[in-house]
Amino acid sequence: MIYVDLTGLCDRKWTGVEKYADTLFSMLIRRFGVQNVVGLKVGLKSEEGSLFLGKNRGRIVTEYFYLPRFIKQHPQDTVIFPVFPPSERCWRYSKKLIPVIHDAVPWKFQHTLSLKARLVIVPRMKKALKSAKKIITVSETAKKELTALNPTADVVVIYNAFGLVQKKDIFDRLKIEKKQYLLSVSTLEPRKNFPYLLKVADILFDFFPDVKLVIVGRIGWGKISYVPRHKDNFVFTGYISDEDLQRLYREAKLFVTLPIDEGFGRTPVEAALHKIPVAVSDIPIFHEVLGVECFYLPLGDERKCAFLLEKYLRCKSLKTPKLSFFDRFSVDVVSEQIPDDLFVF
Repeated sequence: MIYVDLTGLCDRKWTGVEKYADTLFSMLIRRFGVQNVVGLKVGLKSEEGSLFLGKNRGRIVTEYFYLPRFIKQHPQDTVIFPVFPPSERCWRYSKKLIPVIHDAVPWKFQHTLSLKARLVIVPRMKKALKSAKKIITVSETAKKELTALNPTADVVVIYNAFGLVQKKDIFDRLKIEKKQYLLSVSTLEPRKNFPYLLKVADILFDFFPDVKLVIVGRIGWGKISYVPRHKDNFVFTGYISDEDLQRLYREAKLFVTLPIDEGFGRTPVEAALHKIPVAVSDIPIFHEVLGVECFYLPLGDERKCAFLLEKYLRCKSLKTPKLSFFDRFSVDVVSEQIPDDLFVF
């Protein structure tokens, strides 16, 4: 039996990691059958295909009591951890645990993580990379970085996969016009490089005063001290529903994101799937995932970046992704790429 730890999805706002966990669960069911894949959750309700470990009493109870107890009772079964890495107690009772490590940020850019993440999540990530017989990651770039850290690690790539959702209008609420805004979607935290994006956009608005930058995402950690000159051109939505987000994707003039590092980079792919132009930072992962289907911008020089973005926006016909791009990350294609021996230790 294959169990998937979905307790991290319960009573949480979903971002890229949570969406990946939910999609991975669906793909595993598609690949290995509903009779062989069960999601582990916490709460009171019962759902088909899910096993509830107990009442939702918080992450500490779940990670140090519910999950270790379950693993101790099922030592021969495989458990996948797509949201949070296993706690030390889980490793005591089984080695058939498969963590999902999205990127090498805990090793490469640990200083960009919150104090809580550095104290709790980073040690678990390092333990997972050292102890797991198999690891799932989300891109070949991330796999290369993880295997460089541990050459003996058996790392399997399972890409993000996408299915479009019906759209819902929110333009009146945000007071923005269709095709008159740039869109960026991400949790607001240091490695997403938002101060740099704000500076670039502030310069850009000198040339495009009627365009706005809509930033969607929950507040992570870290402060953004930069105060834009064109304050009215920036719209911060906070966390919004998936239906609202899909609508914003569809009607954006351009999607832009300038992180210093990513494991996969889900949001620019989501934007590309909505057939809107995409501009990203010039880092390796985006070349792997997006290839020639986007416009690359430099890091470390906001004026040059703004100049190139201005030049790109003045093009009469902005580049949109080709139809062939969509097939690569469809649920059907990525499901078939999951290896048959994923659970053979």
